[in-house]
Amino acid sequence: MTEEGQLNIIITGKSGVGKSSFLNYVANKEVFETGIGQPVTQTYFEKFEFVSDKSVKYILYDTKGIEPDTTSEFRQEIFNKINECDKSSNIFDWIHTVYYCFAAPSKRIEDFEIKFIKQLQEKVSVLILLTKVDMVSQNDIEAIKNQIKKDIGHDVQVISVCSVDIVTRRGKSEKVGKEEVLRASFLGLWNKLAKKRSQIITNRITTYIDWDVIQSNLPIDYEDVMIENFEDLRHKYNKLNIVQYLQEISIDDIWDQYMYDYMLNELKKNIDALDLKLIWQANKDIYIKIFDFFSRLNGFKPDVIYWQESIDKLQAIKKYDIYSKILEINKLKQEIKEAKIKVDDCLFFKDKENTELNYINNQYHRNIKAIATEIQQLITNFIYSYNNELKLYGEYCLRNDQLNKQINRHEKKIDAIGELNKNEYYFYAMFCELKNLGKSDAETLSVLSKVLEISNSDAEKIIEFAKNK
Repeated sequence: MTEEGQLNIIITGKSGVGKSSFLNYVANKEVFETGIGQPVTQTYFEKFEFVSDKSVKYILYDTKGIEPDTTSEFRQEIFNKINECDKSSNIFDWIHTVYYCFAAPSKRIEDFEIKFIKQLQEKVSVLILLTKVDMVSQNDIEAIKNQIKKDIGHDVQVISVCSVDIVTRRGKSEKVGKEEVLRASFLGLWNKLAKKRSQIITNRITTYIDWDVIQSNLPIDYEDVMIENFEDLRHKYNKLNIVQYLQEISIDDIWDQYMYDYMLNELKKNIDALDLKLIWQANKDIYIKIFDFFSRLNGFKPDVIYWQESIDKLQAIKKYDIYSKILEINKLKQEIKEAKIKVDDCLFFKDKENTELNYINNQYHRNIKAIATEIQQLITNFIYSYNNELKLYGEYCLRNDQLNKQINRHEKKIDAIGELNKNEYYFYAMFCELKNLGKSDAETLSVLSKVLEISNSDAEKIIEFAKNK
């Protein structure tokens, strides 16, 4: 287990795109054999440890080249590696980032590569390294970057890289991109934490169904009826958590009643057991570890910016009044029982009684699915807010030291609010970097203004000032 902190990175891409050359560039020595368009690394993972001049450790895994006919096997090997490392409770053991190398002279990324990158993004941050940029024009580079962002998403980061110093017909090429890539890799640590930590927290609420426990606790009155369908139901719903089960299940009445009762009680128990103070203390402990690690990367330890939004979103789950909802469900169950008696007691013309029974029964099902839908929405709100929070933490760390150097070199006075303080200037600089402001970026700025304690009116004035400049 790693205690001191490190970044773990997988480097991949098609054969001949310059993966090994980039690793040699990072190491500043010939560690990996290089070739021209031919596979060089023959094993799935060739490990390399690199310590930067700032004493930050990087564990890099070179891989075999990916091709259309090997994508499925290759993807499984990489996912197995990621899953194996992610089992650790230590954030510095996880795979944080994947470098996907794409050779600029190829001009267009292939469909199988786009699909593969999107699958990777579900588990880790992906940095696309545009290699061999010395072999194409600057206009070509911009066109390729725009095309990649169009195909994969505007949030993906594409960094130009030249890994060798050589003289060509275009002139002398110089190595470029190493420092930008290594710095950007730090964001992968935050993004991975956002994915994993939000999953850990919300899994305490939803939990996966323990079918063995259910089977061992079947009520005696139900056992004969239920047992014959049990294995079919286990197989059908085996991969669902409690909330998903409540949203999707459609089964016979006797299973309906038992399973709904079981799942609702489990959900209530999980919500009641949420210890927000303990969860957030664990969060703070993790953040401090990362800030300590970052201080080695960038030479300063940033202040812990901390805000309330994701805490509020989690508290909304804790405050969800599932107890009253269950009471209403139980009331409907009793009404269903009484309505069935009326149907059974009626010898002729049961239409009215059956209509009433169906109405109550449908209401019963709707109420249960509404609980699941409401809980899921609260969880989604928390995950979105939490991911935004950690994204801002990472960007704050990487940009704050640069801003300290820039503040004295820029005009900082806005007539409407006077001289910008550090927080206001940081907000201004962030806005300037977010070109073609999209919905997610606008929401990021909205959260950021709250974090930096900038009023809405001042934020609007800063944005207007930035637009005019």
